[in-house]
Amino acid sequence: MKKFLLSMLVLPFVLSLNLAWAKSVPEHPLIRPYPGSVLAKSMSKYMKYIQYKFKMRNPVDKKPMDKNVKGKCWQLLYELRKPDKSRVKDINTLEFFEN
Repeated sequence: MKKFLLSMLVLPFVLSLNLAWAKSVPEHPLIRPYPGSVLAKSMSKYMKYIQYKFKMRNPVDKKPMDKNVKGKCWQLLYELRKPDKSRVKDINTLEFFEN
């Protein structure tokens, strides 16, 4: 019974998260997509304010350290589509990044 009540309390929270992610994901203001690519909205995320830990080396003594950065975060996935809306699968990574 306790598990059922707990799940009833947690379920609205989980559903609200899914609705928030379902909203449109804004594209990055400076990084432009590959020509002809389409934003895969179901696989992309935008977070207004998060903290991320970067692993880096201290510039003075060259020892490993963590650097915490806070702010906006985009995780965007773009796909190339043909006119019939099917995915382009015959492009390699090098060609994609060089264009």
